[in-house]
Amino acid sequence: MRCPASGPSRTLECPLKPAQKPLKNGAVALPVLHPPKAPGPCCTNSTSVQFHVNDGGKYEQHHRYNSPEWQRIHSYGRQVIESFNYSLKHADNGLADSTSRRKRGEAGQTFLVLLGVIATNAARILDWEQQYFDGTPAPDALSRHARSTRPVSARPRPSRKGMSASRKAQLGLSVA
Repeated sequence: MRCPASGPSRTLECPLKPAQKPLKNGAVALPVLHPPKAPGPCCTNSTSVQFHVNDGGKYEQHHRYNSPEWQRIHSYGRQVIESFNYSLKHADNGLADSTSRRKRGEAGQTFLVLLGVIATNAARILDWEQQYFDGTPAPDALSRHARSTRPVSARPRPSRKGMSASRKAQLGLSVA
């Protein structure tokens, strides 16, 4: 990472770097309101600042970016999401073109986007059905036979094994 007040495309004007060439195309660098008292490693480095691999561990992914494990885990899911986004924006819906959604206000636009998502989901389900469903009905379910003819109680009976004598007395069971 380079100091934002150094280089030909700087965005800041810092008193710690006074001898800078003027910016091209009439661009104006913003002044640093609270410059550091002493130049740090970002200010003294002439080209860039190096960061250790483990810096910013809070934002680190479990697998290193673009490693074979990362490719195996992230590539399929990413392709599914990107494919769905593409079909939302560029297929019959055309959500990328805001002129096709002639509604005023955020609520109206949100409603039309929701309808577009529903239509895309329905179209994808129909495409899948046409591709994989051969029209044969599902087999009939096997009939279930009751295990007994006695009525089933609403509450399951608790196990009486290991019950204390006082609890048996409360329930009116014989204490042996």
